[in-house]
Amino acid sequence: MVAGEYTRKLTFRSGGGSRQVEVQLTAPLVVRASVGPDGAGLELEWQAESGRVYRVEQCFDLTTPDWREVSGSLVPDLDWVTWLDGPAADGSQRFYRVRADD
Repeated sequence: MVAGEYTRKLTFRSGGGSRQVEVQLTAPLVVRASVGPDGAGLELEWQAESGRVYRVEQCFDLTTPDWREVSGSLVPDLDWVTWLDGPAADGSQRFYRVRADD
């Protein structure tokens, strides 16, 4: 299931009757992180929804996050998006998140 909002109807049966309930489900964006193909840096990969625009953001400190876009607009033409970031020149710690534009 691709990340996003989904509405599903569930039917509950009990005894001789049944009742239908509509529920709203949210599927999270699952991002896989691994070492880049050259053995350094970072590779992020996630299942994409066609026509949606994704952006990778980065910050250096989660206690006072200052998220900055580092990828530009990523528009998938396949089911998966892969984004690579090189190693930090100064060896600093970095945190990432992927955002999908609505």
